[in-house]
Amino acid sequence: MSSIPVEFDPTHISSQSNPDAQMYHAELSSKDPMQSVLKDNPEIYFVPPKRSREWGEWEFKPGSYYDTTIGSKHAYWKDEDLPKATKDIKRLRSDMLKWGYCK
Repeated sequence: MSSIPVEFDPTHISSQSNPDAQMYHAELSSKDPMQSVLKDNPEIYFVPPKRSREWGEWEFKPGSYYDTTIGSKHAYWKDEDLPKATKDIKRLRSDMLKWGYCK
């Protein structure tokens, strides 16, 4: 019996993986994907990194993202199928592609 969980076994991963599915291949192989993201989304405002003692001390811009609650407690997201903690590689990939993160 192997001490490696099945989710990390290379054979299991291969059996659950489509060889043609390379997540973010086009974005990562481009010279500057962030440039096009900013061009197509001018409303994006990056909060400059702050030291821990300065956290929360940034210029407020209406409509910008700031620290918030977890998605399941937010009225807008409460009925969405947000990423959940799982060991299912297909769900993890799906969540990463749909939401930009997985658990």
